[in-house]
Amino acid sequence: MNIFEDEALEEKLDEISVQMGQLVMDILLMSLKRLGNQNQVFNDFTEARMATDPRNDPF
Repeated sequence: MNIFEDEALEEKLDEISVQMGQLVMDILLMSLKRLGNQNQVFNDFTEARMATDPRNDPF
């Protein structure tokens, strides 16, 4: 029996490939969202720090 001629096996491998692709895309999306959130927090922190820094005061 040739495993590559087994139609059920081919369907299962196709399903695994689809599921792995979705998993990788979900992980990538979550990572990008997290990076965006961290960047926003960093920007907020930087703006707050600049607002309290007396060296940035023009007077």
